Amino acid sequence: MTGALRELVTLNPGPDRTVIAVQAGVGMALPVLVLSLAGQPTWGLVASSGAFLAIHFGALSVRERAARLPVIALALLGAAALAVAAAGVPILGPVTLGLVSIVAAVLLFGLKIGPPGMIFFLLVPGGAALAAAPSELGGLGLPELLVLALVAGGLVVSYLVAVAPLALPRFRARPEERRSTSPVRFSLRGESGVIVVRVAVAVTIAVALTAASGLHATVWTTLAAAAILQSGVRRRMTAMRAVHRVVGTAVGIVLYLGMAVFVPSGWVLALVLGMLQFGVEWIVVRHYGLALVLITPLALLIAGGGHTGDFGAIAADRLLDTAIGAAIAVLILAVSLLRERALRNARD
Repeated sequence: MTGALRELVTLNPGPDRTVIAVQAGVGMALPVLVLSLAGQPTWGLVASSGAFLAIHFGALSVRERAARLPVIALALLGAAALAVAAAGVPILGPVTLGLVSIVAAVLLFGLKIGPPGMIFFLLVPGGAALAAAPSELGGLGLPELLVLALVAGGLVVSYLVAVAPLALPRFRARPEERRSTSPVRFSLRGESGVIVVRVAVAVTIAVALTAASGLHATVWTTLAAAAILQSGVRRRMTAMRAVHRVVGTAVGIVLYLGMAVFVPSGWVLALVLGMLQFGVEWIVVRHYGLALVLITPLALLIAGGGHTGDFGAIAADRLLDTAIGAAIAVLILAVSLLRERALRNARD
């Protein structure tokens, strides 16, 4: 227990992510700022989800990222299109979102794409679906084509921010990096296969439990379960990630409630979201729980579309969804442990 508590408050060593964090923060703030100044703050919040593109392939060179990020952008936009198309139909919307996330997990882990994994193939399509869903289903009721155009615009902004260093002479003057000529291979052997199976089972359970409650519940419950399980196959690490998820979300909700009192808007909202996104990407490798403290109010502010409401009820619902998602992840870990012991006993 003492070791677990120590791990909860200890910063881990990690690479310097300042550049990626700045790019993600700027990519988040720009659409909100520009569209808020144009009188469409809700549009800016929808477009801001494109900022998550800049997080991918963070360990590669700028030129390599310039070549590979468009593939992720097109995949995110395609996932958003599927989610938006089903958003207006009860049950079908959550089920589609679950299927999209499972397919994303299979492809991303099978192709060894690397961090941040498949969580943004839940977050981006989920946000787009919530923007397009009618108000009676808890959405913003925006036209479907407008939502997709805003997501696409946000992805373009994020891409331009990510490759902006190529405009500097010192980057242009560098010789072309040697790229790997090995063919792309798809494999789900070993840990990748275990992770995908666990994530798929978790997503299926989460959707089954929450589909009748609407997209909000499905997005948050599924996101919590999948984010915990995609971290690896080691049970202790995954269990600690579940603790970080719940505790970080709870503290983040308190932060969100404090922000909601002031209802930030315009350039203030853009600045707040940009700083939150910067903080998330700067700290996430060193302390997952602290990253959750920041990404929780970020996600809630974006999901709210700039609209006011019963912030206390929203916060309570999202905390419950997160707890359910974490419980699903822990249940799957427990079942896997029991299965391994049964197989070991059968061999003995």
